[in-house]
Amino acid sequence: MSLQTSPQTVTSPVVPGAPAHFVGALEASRLVERYQQDFGLDVAEYFHGLSHVDIYACARTGYRFYHPFTLAGREDLYAQLASRFSWYYTDRPEHAIAERYLRPSDRVLEIGCGAGFFLRRLAARRIAAVGLDLNRAAVAQCRAEGLDARLETIETHAAAHPQVYDAVCTFHVLEHIVDVHAFLTAAIACLRPGGRLIIAVPNSAPSVYGADPYFALNAPPHHMGLWEPASLRALARYFPLKVKAIQGTCLEAADWERYLIFSVRHHPVLLRKHNWLLWRLHRRYAGSLVGYWIEKWMLATGPYRELVVIFRRCPTD
Repeated sequence: MSLQTSPQTVTSPVVPGAPAHFVGALEASRLVERYQQDFGLDVAEYFHGLSHVDIYACARTGYRFYHPFTLAGREDLYAQLASRFSWYYTDRPEHAIAERYLRPSDRVLEIGCGAGFFLRRLAARRIAAVGLDLNRAAVAQCRAEGLDARLETIETHAAAHPQVYDAVCTFHVLEHIVDVHAFLTAAIACLRPGGRLIIAVPNSAPSVYGADPYFALNAPPHHMGLWEPASLRALARYFPLKVKAIQGTCLEAADWERYLIFSVRHHPVLLRKHNWLLWRLHRRYAGSLVGYWIEKWMLATGPYRELVVIFRRCPTD
């Protein structure tokens, strides 16, 4: 089914047929410049013939997404990022959060397993796990280490494995997906009733990644969607899911300058003063024991940088 009903009408990629409304646009030339400047990547071909990238919001869930959908990144883009930056495929704090919701007896599916960092954690606990990925080199690496990784889409896997898993996990994949409805429907289909769907995404709330709309890796062709706590919670209204918890990882100290810019513009006076005082004290006492505890307080009081939502699949009738 087409996600766009006509050249003038854009519908939701989350709720089929639901309207989406225009909320803003980014200059294509500035995105191309930021990719080159910040990451040394030439993405100009993705934006050929475009002056702007539109941003729409689903009227039902509030989920914001980029348009046109043809901007979605291809395998070579991810291969370049993985080869240039060691942090691109790595073990994440979100993995540890997800592990708290897994039992030794669980059978787990990871969508977008990459080089197998989460699969290794599960293997160390002897939790049976299968990983899916579309990166051939990453799948080959996992298999060479004895991990069960498969070169499959979630839609293909779900058709052959209905209600097989106790938990389905996906870390920093959903924000890359264009057809969110098809992706989530397939992921849920793999779950047994009562099973857990664990999703990690960047927090694109205005105070975090949303503070810099031209941050390249949170824009096309890398990311195609902008998730926030409210839009994640709204999924439970349109899929057989119940929100069990929303957790996350704290802002890093390096993120605070961006957060402070947002705070000055939007927060009440007392909160602005609190944030600026913490930042000034952190810079003054950096490297000392006092600075260590100030940074701890900063990280604990700022918004989540990455979101981890734990859903439970509702029992079937």
